[in-house]
Amino acid sequence: NCASTNVRCKLARLQLVSFQISYKKMKVIPIEISQVVHRRWNRYLNEKIAQEISTITRYFDQLFIFESTRQDSESLAEFIDCPQKSRKKTLDIDLSHETKQRTALLFNGDLNYHFDIEGFLKDLKTKLSRTSRIISVCYNPYLVWLYKLANFLRIRTAELPTTFLTRTDLANIAELAGYEVVRIRPVGFIPFKLLGLGTF
Repeated sequence: NCASTNVRCKLARLQLVSFQISYKKMKVIPIEISQVVHRRWNRYLNEKIAQEISTITRYFDQLFIFESTRQDSESLAEFIDCPQKSRKKTLDIDLSHETKQRTALLFNGDLNYHFDIEGFLKDLKTKLSRTSRIISVCYNPYLVWLYKLANFLRIRTAELPTTFLTRTDLANIAELAGYEVVRIRPVGFIPFKLLGLGTF
């Protein structure tokens, strides 16, 4: 029903036209369309993720956003609500002396490209205090096929993740590293309007 799924129908028409034109014009138009879709999708997803992160970070004094070469953390950062935000390229920090200052550390997809997550978390723990919190944006392990498709259509431009964690895996690894997972929320899994219910 095109009336109730307006976004889905528009996207379908764009894809159909792009394939028709690409046959004659060497895929110039599909690349342009994929770039437009990529920008819109990237903004939508960053806004949704930032809304969820902001429910925590707005109550913290500062947020460290660790820049990953694989993810667009800069675009995500602009939508996050926190009194003070700063980007970090390395883990050269020491928050162990903090007693009243509340600092959150954001890792955007980093765990999905790590081969030793337990070791990474253990090393990081020595630099944190009791008032520090880690926020990690992770890829859904059951949607690998969707990430591959998005890369193929050039809607997504980052490298494909190499490590996928279920909720149980994440909880177990965190416990072994001396952490406790206190909250997990799925974000951005339904980008289309569902009979007026909106996006999730």
